[in-house]
Amino acid sequence: MAPIRAVFFDLDDTLCNYMEVARESRKEVFRNLAAERPELSADALYRAWKEEFKQMLPEVRPGGAWRSKYLVSGATTRTEVMRRVLARFGIEDQRLAARMSDEYNAGRLARLRLFPDAEEVLDKLSKRFPLGLITNGPADSQREEIAALGIRKWFPNIFIEGEFGVGKPDPAIFHAAAGSVRVRPEELLFVGNALEHDIRGARRAGLQTCWLTSEEVDPDEADYVADSLTEIAAWIDERTHAE
Repeated sequence: MAPIRAVFFDLDDTLCNYMEVARESRKEVFRNLAAERPELSADALYRAWKEEFKQMLPEVRPGGAWRSKYLVSGATTRTEVMRRVLARFGIEDQRLAARMSDEYNAGRLARLRLFPDAEEVLDKLSKRFPLGLITNGPADSQREEIAALGIRKWFPNIFIEGEFGVGKPDPAIFHAAAGSVRVRPEELLFVGNALEHDIRGARRAGLQTCWLTSEEVDPDEADYVADSLTEIAAWIDERTHAE
């Protein structure tokens, strides 16, 4: 195995608690709307959102009709999903859809928190390695998250799907990350939580991988599997001291 010369991270649910806060922020928006309009059910609105979001996914992927807009601005597709949700209940109101989208985004950003051990781990690793981020999502949304979390100081190298043009698991974004810190792909360690986009994508690109997960998984999918950033940092220490 090649020596580790740089460490890059995924963002959502690797460094911070994204899915949990996104879900709660959406539910809050639907509870607020149901309080304004008693004929609507917050639960029914949320079920409709899940269905519309699922239908929107192919439209924001490569080749999809909303792809170019999505890469630039998360607000565009967030608002469109909300518009489609409202239309299911016979409500055609673009301004309301935009308001709901904005409320959801604000609630999500306000709730985002780094995992408890993230700062200590990033401080420690940044003294020994070039660090970077590789994250999927719209350019503006991901930059907003980075600012809200206050993590820019650790990451001079940031690769965002919306800015780069392609995202994980495309090998191009992993290879560009390696090039940015002048290491070979096999000398770059990538830490992520998502099997297909993060771990398999990085491995296909020739990177080393740490899979952050608390689930029972196949350990052969990654070079190392752990349920905390602290454990991953300890593994990196052990690896690099033995080199």
